[in-house]
Amino acid sequence: MDKFIYKKAAGITALSASMTDFTYKKHAHQEYAIGVTLRGIQHYHLDGSLQLSYPNGVMLFNPEQAHDPKGS
Repeated sequence: MDKFIYKKAAGITALSASMTDFTYKKHAHQEYAIGVTLRGIQHYHLDGSLQLSYPNGVMLFNPEQAHDPKGS
């Protein structure tokens, strides 16, 4: 079962997700966004470059920084 929790406070967004084979369209957040990869590998394009986040990897997105996450 896929699960997604989104919390925003003090200009920071915290995301908690448990999903398989997901893809989002390119988007940006108005606030800082921090994510931690718990399982699998998250692929995303950031500033024109492919990035990979492995288990225990931390992702930080600046406000208005566009990215397009894909997970496996």
